Amino acid sequence: MKNQKRLQVNNKKSTIFEIKSDSKISIDYRNHKNTIIKVIAYLSSIIFLLILWQIIAIKINSVLVLPLPMQILKHLPSVIISPEFLKSFLATFCRVMLSFIISVTIGTILGALEAYFKFFNDFMRIPLQIIRITPVVAIILVALFWFNSNFLPVFVAVLMNLPIIITSVQKGLNTVNNKIDFMARIYRVSKIKRIINIDIENCLPFLVSSMETTFGLCWKVVVAGEVLCLPSKSIGKILSTEQINLETTKVLTVTILLITMSFITQKIFQGIVRKICKKL
Repeated sequence: MKNQKRLQVNNKKSTIFEIKSDSKISIDYRNHKNTIIKVIAYLSSIIFLLILWQIIAIKINSVLVLPLPMQILKHLPSVIISPEFLKSFLATFCRVMLSFIISVTIGTILGALEAYFKFFNDFMRIPLQIIRITPVVAIILVALFWFNSNFLPVFVAVLMNLPIIITSVQKGLNTVNNKIDFMARIYRVSKIKRIINIDIENCLPFLVSSMETTFGLCWKVVVAGEVLCLPSKSIGKILSTEQINLETTKVLTVTILLITMSFITQKIFQGIVRKICKKL
């Protein structure tokens, strides 16, 4: 009887193990299938855009207005290896990173103050609304009187990113479960422990989401600022100079490289942030 019971228990364990392994295989298969579908969708989208570009360029039949994709491809190697482009890209990338770090630091502090102090929340409402509705170009043109050309793109990017970070942090802190907070107060958990274990943990997904958004926005705003204020080393200056010289092919080549670089850096950044969040 004992042997029969042991056999039954072992059989149950083996069936449970088989079910678990089968479910893992099915989940892995689904994930793999979804990844393949995603890659195919991305490639199809790129091919569709290239075909559309080719058709429109042939119809227009003017290099000055819209060059063919192959003409852009021919210019890519020479632009990539040119010292001017590499130095300009590095300078623009440094401005992007600086503006992003400042935005996240100041935005997190101001967002936390808004969440914890009602007066400060009301005080910041009008300034943030003004920043949101003011066109980027208007801010750049006014800021030209205040800052030198090297720092101006950083200032404008920080100003554009702050409302996003502040609002996200405030929402994250304000959506803390009242029951959990009430229980923490009953058991006399210290304020510092409540902030670390409850508030920060609840706020983190909101902050990460806003960081991913603002990192991409930094590239757009910084380059837009560079085009108007023309720092000595910048991608914006290259674009502006080539546009004045009516070099449409070079403008599009640099633009495509800029899009590619910003996309790669954003994906790397997202991967790093997600790994850090998993460890936390």
